Amino acid sequence: MIFCSLFLLMSSLSAEVPAEKRVRRIHAHLIIQDENAALEEARLAIKEHPEKKEVHKVYIKALAKSGLIREAIRSYRSFSSEDPELLEEICWSVLEKGLKSPQYAIRVQALIGAYFINDRKSVQILWKMMDDENAILRSIAVQLSSLYKDRVLQKKIQKLFHEEKNWMVRSQLITALGKMQISEERASLENVLEKNSASF
Repeated sequence: MIFCSLFLLMSSLSAEVPAEKRVRRIHAHLIIQDENAALEEARLAIKEHPEKKEVHKVYIKALAKSGLIREAIRSYRSFSSEDPELLEEICWSVLEKGLKSPQYAIRVQALIGAYFINDRKSVQILWKMMDDENAILRSIAVQLSSLYKDRVLQKKIQKLFHEEKNWMVRSQLITALGKMQISEERASLENVLEKNSASF
């Protein structure tokens, strides 16, 4: 009886899962940022369904999100048909990997790269980087954010203006408030500038 149960369990694990179900699972893992599980599922999917276009696409996404950029690019090239959205996904993964780098210079380059793309993800990255532990990166994120007119970034800059302790970052926040013409902070700005006029 135990042997039969084990056999059935092993059979169900080794049985081929329909491509659509695998793709849904991979997307679910990517949504919850479980890149390892997504990649494991994607590797199974590509073995089981090498002919399916959707499987190839989600496999490349899983590779890119897992930081396996070279492998993702190789797979993209061998995938043959051009897909601008998929290529964009790989590019964003390169930038996101750069933002997690322990090397300061790489993180700065990735931050500037994200700024120049100028879309919804750029706003999310700038917003997040304004909270970075590195004061120089926070300062750069504030400077770049001030060049956008996005309301989410304006609100973040307003909030940080009242909380930031580092003077280098604070001075960038003051400049950003003026540049973004955030009228609600006019009185606070004038007050700060009066107190610290010698610093400017």
